[in-house]
Amino acid sequence: MVRIIATMAIARRNEDQHAVASPTFQTNKVRLEMDEIWQRILDHAGERFHTHSGLPFTYEVIAAARGPIRVFRDDHEINRNISRASFEKAFPSMPCDRPSDIPEIGVVGRSYVWAILNDPRIS
Repeated sequence: MVRIIATMAIARRNEDQHAVASPTFQTNKVRLEMDEIWQRILDHAGERFHTHSGLPFTYEVIAAARGPIRVFRDDHEINRNISRASFEKAFPSMPCDRPSDIPEIGVVGRSYVWAILNDPRIS
């Protein structure tokens, strides 16, 4: 009887180790992580960041907490309004070594998105 119970416990443990998280769970986890990242992005608006090539820039949030962000370099607005959706599409690619590692489709301002997401204040 003890041997049967021990065998069942081992089988249950093996099932748990090989369990795969459901896509819904993974999506919810990414959503929670992105909510935290987005809040940090909002919290650090106006601070100096640097692109991969070292160019300094700042950003401000348009329309309060919903974004998008507007990027400034050398006190001039860069023609880029980057929405939260761009960060959400780039987020699964992180960490990555350079902006070109982020897929182009649906990500506006990859250099700025990369710089913000790679900054230790955000990530």
